[in-house]
This record gives sequence, structure tokens and C-alpha cells, in this order.
Amino acid sequence: DLGQTRRPRPVSRNGAKRPAARPFAPTLRRQAHPARISGGLITMTDKLARGIWPALVTPFTDDGNGVATDRIDPLIRHLLDAGAQGFFVCGGTGEGVAMTVDERKAMTEATVASVAGAVPLIFQVGATSTDHAVELARHAAQTGADAVASVAPLDQPNDLHAAVAHYRAIGGATDLPFYVYWIAGTADQSVSAEQYLEAMAAVPNFSGL
Repeated sequence: DLGQTRRPRPVSRNGAKRPAARPFAPTLRRQAHPARISGGLITMTDKLARGIWPALVTPFTDDGNGVATDRIDPLIRHLLDAGAQGFFVCGGTGEGVAMTVDERKAMTEATVASVAGAVPLIFQVGATSTDHAVELARHAAQTGADAVASVAPLDQPNDLHAAVAHYRAIGGATDLPFYVYWIAGTADQSVSAEQYLEAMAAVPNFSGL
């Protein structure tokens, strides 16, 4: 019974047990968190993200030619020691959109390996093309992500129809919960919040913003 699984309590570098992050139910992994329409609005039936979730920076080598994967684990250890309860990876702070697909895959793999299931992970997979975003979503799912997220299509900002098509492709690429990384500057300002959420009902595995 996965619900009864117990993970060993994390130990900090000095050997002392650090405060455990929020209890993490292993059954959340790879399960969709479906949304439902209620009174014209989408409401969530479950929540993946609770507590404090740092947006991870992406460490690069000194010459800037690639991801410094050896610097990821110390960063994550430090944040877990401080009580982080999840991580948002390759978002704006992590420069995800500016990275190559291979760099983002390297960041995903190193992050999943370092966290080792201690806390949940959401990977921002939005890219300069929907095809790359779908590729990154599938890679994240195969690597061990708990959810994926995406910005609006970079080549068609402020267009709800384009955003829905983009999100549908990503949300349908895996069985993971999908979150919209909503940025006011790229969102369609001509629609209301209610209309926006109603449009998200067409996105597979949509789980929130």
C-alpha cells in the first residue's frame, strides 16, 4: 500500500536530522488532479502544492556553456534544510525558456535525483515551440516529475485560442497534473477570469494556475 510507505527522515550535512517537510503522499505521484466545473468556475478536487515552494535557479558552469549539475544538489540540500516543501523548476527564475532542450533535460534529471522523492516537483516545460514543450513534458514524466506547467505560447501571446491549443498538447502528452504558468503580460486581456477558466476545461489534466 503506497499510502503506508515511509521515507527515511532526511539528514543534513552535519548529521543532525532536519525538520521534515510536509508529509508527502507517494500516491500523488503520476496521478492527475482533475478539475471540475462548479457554478461556471473550475474548482480543484485536490491540491499538489502546499507550503513554501522555491522557484529554483539553474546553476551554470563558470563559462556558461552548460548546466552545472554538480551544483544542483548542494542548492537543493540547502533549501530542504530550510524547510522547502516542493520546487518549481525551469520557470522564470530558472531561465527555462532561454535554455536548450538538452540543458532542461539535464536540469530535470539532476533535480529529480537530488530530491529523491522527499518533496513534490513541478517542471515548467513551456518553450519556444509547442513540440519542444511536449517533448519536455514527456521527459519530465518519465524522469519522475509530479506535475508540469507551461507559459503561454511565446509566438502567440495574448491569444486565448492559441494558449488553449498549446496547453491541450502539453496537458495531453502525459498523465501528470498540468498547471498554467499565468503571466499577465502574455495572457489574453480581452477575456474575464471566468471565461479564461472555462476555456481551460478543454485542457487535459488541467489542475490550476
